[in-house]
Amino acid sequence: MPEINARSTYIAIIAITFSLLTACGGGGRYGGSSPLVVDEETVPPSGSETAPPGGEWRMIWSDEFDGDSVNEENWSFQTGDGTAEGIPGWGNNEKQFYQTENISVADGFLSITAREERAGGYPFTSGRMRSYEKVDVTYGRIEASIKAPEGIGFWGAFWLLSTNSPYGEWAASGEIDVVELVNQGTRDNVFGTAHFGMQFPLNQFTGREIKVAAHEDFHVYAIEWEKDEIRWYLDDVHYSTLTSDHWWSYYWGGPFEGYQSAPKGGPFDQPFHLILNLAVGGNLPGPVAQNTAFPAAMEVDYVRIYECDAGNEDGSGCASNVSPEVVPPPARSVATSTQVLYGDSVGPLTWEIAGQTVTRALSYSARNGLSVVEVAADNDARGTVLELTTNRRGNLAIFPTDGEPLILENMGNNPNFFELHGGELRFDMYIDGAATDQDSEIQVKMESGFPGSGIAKIPVADLPQDQWFTYSVQINELLANRGFAPLDTTKIENVFVFEPTSFSRIQLDDIHLICGHPTSCGVQSPSVEIDRQTLDVFIDDVDPTWSKGIGAWDDETGFDYFDGNSGLHVTWEITDTGEEGRESVLRANFSESPANGVIFIQSNTPIDLSGFAQGRLIFDLKVAEGTSAGITYKIDCLFPCTSGDQQLLGVKPGEWLTFSIRVADLVSQGLDITRVNTGIVIFPDLGEQSGVTFWLDNVRWEI
Repeated sequence: MPEINARSTYIAIIAITFSLLTACGGGGRYGGSSPLVVDEETVPPSGSETAPPGGEWRMIWSDEFDGDSVNEENWSFQTGDGTAEGIPGWGNNEKQFYQTENISVADGFLSITAREERAGGYPFTSGRMRSYEKVDVTYGRIEASIKAPEGIGFWGAFWLLSTNSPYGEWAASGEIDVVELVNQGTRDNVFGTAHFGMQFPLNQFTGREIKVAAHEDFHVYAIEWEKDEIRWYLDDVHYSTLTSDHWWSYYWGGPFEGYQSAPKGGPFDQPFHLILNLAVGGNLPGPVAQNTAFPAAMEVDYVRIYECDAGNEDGSGCASNVSPEVVPPPARSVATSTQVLYGDSVGPLTWEIAGQTVTRALSYSARNGLSVVEVAADNDARGTVLELTTNRRGNLAIFPTDGEPLILENMGNNPNFFELHGGELRFDMYIDGAATDQDSEIQVKMESGFPGSGIAKIPVADLPQDQWFTYSVQINELLANRGFAPLDTTKIENVFVFEPTSFSRIQLDDIHLICGHPTSCGVQSPSVEIDRQTLDVFIDDVDPTWSKGIGAWDDETGFDYFDGNSGLHVTWEITDTGEEGRESVLRANFSESPANGVIFIQSNTPIDLSGFAQGRLIFDLKVAEGTSAGITYKIDCLFPCTSGDQQLLGVKPGEWLTFSIRVADLVSQGLDITRVNTGIVIFPDLGEQSGVTFWLDNVRWEI
């Protein structure tokens, strides 16, 4: 339950995979912890009748909520609306003000009570408590017995946040939602979710939900957490698994480290602490219904932590009641791009497009009194480097030789400079300490045409002297620190500017523009013009021009996926229909969930289809008998460029039909045919996709 940003609405189905934002928790970075209180009793977890093979779960800590008050050796309270943490409304537009007096213990139960009363400018009050700096856990079984409040607008949760993660800010540092309890009495579903990836707004999440009327009785919600696997349980029924093949973390390690990928297992290989809270309203539950009754409480019978006595450092050896029907989601990882600005020479930028190597030449120049020469480095392995000398200031600039600006994709931009992305300028530097003013600074810039620029200011005294070292500057820092006008990453004229502010002798080498992103990033490539009469998209298989291949997207996951057997909303296969001439066709299946999704065939880079301006897009389609949904298609040309959704007319379920669309019509509908990156996007009409199957064949562009 992070409190960073408005979260996307969950869609109610039994098994869902997500990938954007979450609920209402955390507090950014945390530090400090104390050891768990050890209970020597060895017991099976709640609901387990037999010990799991290989080892037993040994309870090492619990709070049974005996007595008449919260045990403050275990818990502390968080109050207010999140403003103190820099996230009013706890980042989710929640409508409650947290107070300690809304949390009580009596008769062996903890109660977190929501009341309809004004406090702190909010219409409701409630409570939130955490074990931060008191109880941490890394691996084990974590469970709680909870009864949810009934009513539209309630959002209770039992969850874990990293305590002092080396992986930076949420969600790169990770979050585990053992359970979220939302709008009980109407929805009757609960969620188990993990959050990972990158810092907001590039955070990712994956989870599932399971049907239960959580307000009618107490239920036990648990995770079993190993180094490379997390399993979710409801009343000891295993319903979800996530592995380290799917989760990842890409984070800023500081200027001397740059952006880093966490080792396998990260971010879920660090100490986490526990949180219990009851939110009212917010992005997930929506408005509070008029008939929602107050006061209402989330009740907790106990919270328990177990460790596996198998003795494995990774926490494995005690997996219990594992269902073979629960399949982890497909592997994922951060997408990275590296462009060399200067190695032994300047540039060029290179891309592989449609089987061709495409380049854009780079040049450099010395300006305003700076001298730049290429010299052999003292270290032979380093080769040629740039040596900069000046008696005052001046700068080095690297820029595209053709004079056309560069477009940096998915590296952030103004005015939202505060939305962290994963772009950086990384370079090696050698400072001659005796020949460089120690009271001066180095300015690293990127320029988008006068007067737009971004500036990073680095004191020379803070840098190593007389040795080679690597240094990184975040693109976000350049976006935030404007020159005379904000930097615009859609029209970069000078991609790297290096400016000493006083006398200096400095060498530079291995200057790179690097980025990471959940899907793709980098310098936008030139288009490659296709000079042929026919460009296949799919005939028996995907044509190599479309280098990403077949993919899908849906609004449950929020990310592109390229595994046709993933078990997500859209699945596909290349199959023999048993019909003559239809031995290898693309079959697309849409699950019975209420999700909306698309299937597409895509290239990593844009393709110039100007030669087809007077041609046609042609394809064969057959939808399954009994299908009532219409079929929509479109062509994309690097988001947000698109032809827009176009309805196919005359679709007849159970029959193969050939559709021939004039490219000129697609252009009139908004398509830029010089930058097409998706040969076709096709999907059943939104809101009518449940259970739809169709077949696609002979997709091509023809003159």
